[in-house]
Amino acid sequence: MFKELIRLMYWIKFFSTTGYLNHAYTITEIGAGNSNRIQKILKLLSFRGSYTSVDCSDVRPSSLTNVRFSTNIVKKDYFQYRGQSDLLIFDHSFDDLLAAMLSDGDQNYSELMNNIRLFDYQDPQFVNKINKIFTTAKTLITPNARIIISNYLTKYDRLRKTTNITRQLLPQLSQIADSHNLQTDYFSNRFLVLKKVR
Repeated sequence: MFKELIRLMYWIKFFSTTGYLNHAYTITEIGAGNSNRIQKILKLLSFRGSYTSVDCSDVRPSSLTNVRFSTNIVKKDYFQYRGQSDLLIFDHSFDDLLAAMLSDGDQNYSELMNNIRLFDYQDPQFVNKINKIFTTAKTLITPNARIIISNYLTKYDRLRKTTNITRQLLPQLSQIADSHNLQTDYFSNRFLVLKKVR
């Protein structure tokens, strides 16, 4: 509960200082699962547009009430989804996508996340998996949109001994994004924001 509150506070501070939410009407979140963290933030910050959650697993609709935005739940693989938004959000799900791409297809979530140990930013085949995610991401955003990637250390990184791999993720993504004409618009130890280069 306390950790979730801290994570909410980071998002509130992020949106308050960057103003990205002020220029967005449509938001798509990738791989939220049953987390409604982003929806809680949108409610707290009085977002009035449209929110879409895209996940390949069954996702329960949020139980939040008195929200001022419309909510769409789409059960679809990220690479099969078609739609555009002003903000494309990966809230600690970019690593999930990569871990899934390294899966043998028959792993539960815990086993899947163990695949983070296999991340190798120097391996061209692994970088190609990142390239595939970025190539799809570019098709899912409007011309002036932003891609927001949030990632941070968890207790599981310490247990799996993947702290260094996780710390490297956002800096590596920032470098690789450049080859996709995606420019870093904001960078911190918790958030990476990319925009299309005109």
